Amino acid sequence: RIQPLFPVWGATDDTPAVASVMIDRDLRAIPACVDSRQLPQSFADREFDRPFLADLRPVVDPCGERSEFHACLEFETPIRVEVGAVVGRDRFWFADLILGERGSQ
Repeated sequence: RIQPLFPVWGATDDTPAVASVMIDRDLRAIPACVDSRQLPQSFADREFDRPFLADLRPVVDPCGERSEFHACLEFETPIRVEVGAVVGRDRFWFADLILGERGSQ
């Protein structure tokens, strides 16, 4: 069961632990938007997992709490998501997320 933690940004020293717990509890997420000043385009459609966290620069919050990235999260009911094109607008990279049927992977 997921318990919300508000505000995560109020505890930025703890966000590496929060990110690890999210992954340990099988939370699935895909960053749908990244700030190009903080992350390269390649992060816009990656799975939020241990390799993702390992590739973050030390100044990037692992939960994206300073708006480095925004992610589409999957909770109790799986959401089938396919990643479409990644496009740049202004200073952001956006991954088109195409939703499929709920409950199928």
